[in-house]
Amino acid sequence: ADAVRAIETETARTQFANRMQSGSRSSLAAASASTTVTIQTYVHVITKADGSGGPTPTQMTDQIKVLDAAYAGSGFQLNVTATDSTGNDSWYSATNGTTAEKQMKAALRRGTADDLNIYYNNVGGGLLGWATFPSSYASSPSMDGVVILSSSLPGGAAAPYNLGDTATHEIGHWL
Repeated sequence: ADAVRAIETETARTQFANRMQSGSRSSLAAASASTTVTIQTYVHVITKADGSGGPTPTQMTDQIKVLDAAYAGSGFQLNVTATDSTGNDSWYSATNGTTAEKQMKAALRRGTADDLNIYYNNVGGGLLGWATFPSSYASSPSMDGVVILSSSLPGGAAAPYNLGDTATHEIGHWL
């Protein structure tokens, strides 16, 4: 796990440096690879309509700890700006490219291209999550963000994928 984290961190650092040179994200691109960039992060918890199925507060706190550790020294720091919770059966199992995903993100997405939106839900189709790439922002800003299977957070039921590394991986794509 430590070796994977080291490789993912180095990959994210390299991708960030490359994107800064190409100017893919506006204010992030103005920073240098040796500068710590604080990314305002909006967390959206999607549950079933009855409020069940979301991660616990402890799992969400532990997930941020995993992300902080994974990106330590990479020049990235996440700042959770706001967290909200929405009960919606359709969004709860939204998959990539579906109407449910589009509706969810249109309703909940906050910030600019420089701000990360994380959506925790019960991703359907056997997926652990997905992310948009910086190059996709210009053509589809409303779809920007990262969707993560709630049970892949630390302590979740998606063993052996319940250590929080899915979010680390997907946020690396987003960066």
